Amino acid sequence: MNLPFFIAQLQTQGNAIIQLAGGLTPAQARWRPKPSDWSVLEVLNHLIGNAIRYSPDESVVTIKVSLLTAPGRIQIDVVDTGYGIAPEDQARLFTAFFRSEDPRVRQEPGWGLGLHLCSRLIQVLGGTLGLNSACDKGTTATFTLPIDAP
Repeated sequence: MNLPFFIAQLQTQGNAIIQLAGGLTPAQARWRPKPSDWSVLEVLNHLIGNAIRYSPDESVVTIKVSLLTAPGRIQIDVVDTGYGIAPEDQARLFTAFFRSEDPRVRQEPGWGLGLHLCSRLIQVLGGTLGLNSACDKGTTATFTLPIDAP
């Protein structure tokens, strides 16, 4: 999938802000299609959905797309100003069926599979997925993927 298509798909996500950083232009990059172009959008949809669900109504979700200095890689950050994640929960976030005991999390429906599946899918695509979070300050979900230059 090429980057202009990817950005167009991101813009359908509601109140998200899209930023291109690191000198990246939409015409510069192409995703390496493995195994499905839509897989990346599914991961992104889940991360954006989490950012919105676990943030107060007045929060803003920012999506930042950057070309990394490591050749042939792109980084995507989903940044929210939401509830954040307790340090004791962060180590278990990618574990299947894990859900925080935080009542703000428990009020939302879920099985605790989303981040586990996202992590596995990004690994299959040759990338990495990680989170940086502080309680009551927000969370940044970051994933990297290989790209092909045109």
